Formats: sequence, C-alpha cells, structure tokens
Amino acid sequence: MKKILILLCLFLFLPAQATTWVQYDNKKYIDKDSLQYYVDDHGYIKYNQKTFWTKNLNDGSKYFKEVEKILKNKIWYVLDKQIIDYANNTITYKSSTYYDTKGNVIESFTSDDVLLKWHPIVPDSNGAFIYELVSHPKYLKKLYKMQQAEKLKAAK
Repeated sequence: MKKILILLCLFLFLPAQATTWVQYDNKKYIDKDSLQYYVDDHGYIKYNQKTFWTKNLNDGSKYFKEVEKILKNKIWYVLDKQIIDYANNTITYKSSTYYDTKGNVIESFTSDDVLLKWHPIVPDSNGAFIYELVSHPKYLKKLYKMQQAEKLKAAK
C-alpha cells in the first residue's frame, strides 16, 4: 500500500513535459509549451534569452539529403532546441535530435555554451517570425487556436 501511495504522489507532483506543436511554415513546427528563459551551462538564468523546441519534418531539401548521406539513414524529422538572444537579436541551436522513419533516434548532440554559433535574425525570415512568436506568446497561442479551428472545420 505504501508503494502505491508513493507512486501516486510521484505521478501527481512530478511535472509532465507536454508538447503542443504549432505550424509556422511548411513542415516546420514550434512547441508552444516549451518557451522558457534560458538557463546557461553554469545554472544562471538568462532573462534576455529564451529557449524553445522546433520540429522540422523531412521536406526533401538539400539540407536533409546531405544529413541523410552523412548519417547513412533516412530521416523523418529533427527536433531542435533553439535559443533567441533578445539583447543581440540573434538565434542559435543548443541541441538537435534526428529521428528515422520508425521514430527511433539516429543522432543527437548538444553544444556547450562556449561553442554556440550565434546567427543574426534576418528581417522577413522564418527566424524573424519565430522571434515574434517567442517574444509574444499570445501570438503563438492565437496561431494555435486558428489551426485547431481549421482542423475542426475540415473534420466536419
């Protein structure tokens, strides 16, 4: 009985990591539930930086073909943890995980902070659109609601 109570408490009080994917471009998604301030490798909260997860489905692009050749495996999608730095108007990838067509992990990597390569956010690009969605979560929530309404409408 005691073991059951402990297990029940663990399930009730441990946070669940849910994902809610919102499409922001063709075969490109952002997890609206993953937005948070970045905690660096030393454990310090960076209030001018936010992290979030993106999911990119294989669209047959040159990028995916090159990665498939390197990994010698067919890729279904990649999950990327990205960071936006609002003070410098830049973006980077913290980690990436590649999945095969069966949903198995093919390759995964995470970069130390000192090795991160920051890129300027180009105006009128996907990066600029993501910047707006991450800096204004209400836009991301509205986009999600619109997409859910479209799905309901299409189902009727």
